[in-house]
Amino acid sequence: MNPPLDADRLLDPRGNLQRVHLELAPRPDAAALAAGRVLFYDNGKMDVGHYGCIFDRIKLGFRNNGIARFHDHRETIRGKTSTDIADMAQAFHAMNVSAAVIGLADMGVSPAMVALTVVLEKLGMPTVCLTAGPGAQLSVAHTYYRAGALCFVPFDMYHASGAETVSTQADACVPRVISMLTSNGPELEILARVDYAIDTLPLSVDGLISAPAAQDHAARDLDAIYEHFESLHIGDGLPFVPPTQARYGQMREYCPFDPGEVIVEGVGPSGTSLTIRDVLVAAVMAGSKPEYVPIVLTAVRAISRPPYGLLQAVTTSFGGGHFILASGPLAREIGMHGGQGCLGPGFRANAPSDARSTWSSSTSAARCRGMPISRASRRLRSIHTAWPRSRRSVRGVR
Repeated sequence: MNPPLDADRLLDPRGNLQRVHLELAPRPDAAALAAGRVLFYDNGKMDVGHYGCIFDRIKLGFRNNGIARFHDHRETIRGKTSTDIADMAQAFHAMNVSAAVIGLADMGVSPAMVALTVVLEKLGMPTVCLTAGPGAQLSVAHTYYRAGALCFVPFDMYHASGAETVSTQADACVPRVISMLTSNGPELEILARVDYAIDTLPLSVDGLISAPAAQDHAARDLDAIYEHFESLHIGDGLPFVPPTQARYGQMREYCPFDPGEVIVEGVGPSGTSLTIRDVLVAAVMAGSKPEYVPIVLTAVRAISRPPYGLLQAVTTSFGGGHFILASGPLAREIGMHGGQGCLGPGFRANAPSDARSTWSSSTSAARCRGMPISRASRRLRSIHTAWPRSRRSVRGVR
């Protein structure tokens, strides 16, 4: 049996996780919807396969129901930051339209499409977002945290789906889209409801998690902690080091920054701000040594810069990976290996701890959890930073 841990309370890696409950925009009645204009926003995905017929078929169905005034807009959403998306929504709102149908949230662009839907609803514009796998489930996850409810129409199709399959589903969705744009009250609540079975209970206000209850210390061994965290959907699926307060304190010795400092906002399904504290907790769980902290934090800061496109990178279905390139005295000091076999096993300071620490912060705090979706694209270009070179100098900065 593993030895008992040194604390009954562990740090919660989910950070400042909160759920938002958005009040959806009031819907017009059918006559008012027909009198106004409906925005059809294409994020560029309608160029894929036979998806181009979706908006045409929905518009045809709208016309058959007396809705015939449309405004088309095409603009990529790929690579846009939260600020960019808010600006886009403001531009749509200025078009003086009554409602919006936007698409397609099918893969890595799904988080951005959810963010756009949220802002449009806040601005008072009834919006329906069209989704397709694997983006449909990803959209649900983002909505669960960021809005609580939104109007989605999921399509059961993929890039190679035939024209007949796509057209049939587009025709069939028209009544539902119209209902979503014209219903209010309990009917709208039903139409906009999302079901997601993660983080159903509120987090502790002190940021700690209690060890599993039991009659003896056996409940606090590594296996019990792993199973408890797994039941809370915390972690990346691999075994981890329990984030005790003592281990977190050791990480703090190599970090001159305020644990509450926000590194990046609005990423991952939860949209939770990623802080220094979240990264340090992730570093503990990933098995990093305290002296690895400068490189881990620098890596997270690097991927948080707008050119990297973190909003999409943490949830895209593309099968990429982070590449962390560290050089200089600090890399040598902590024992990073750049010679033969550097991408293989045997070097703790290499990928198994540093890269995992970088990624685990978004897995836990931003809730980039695997569902019927892939976890993420993990691309990191290069890192270069000025940092205190010794433990003594780091302590001196504090």
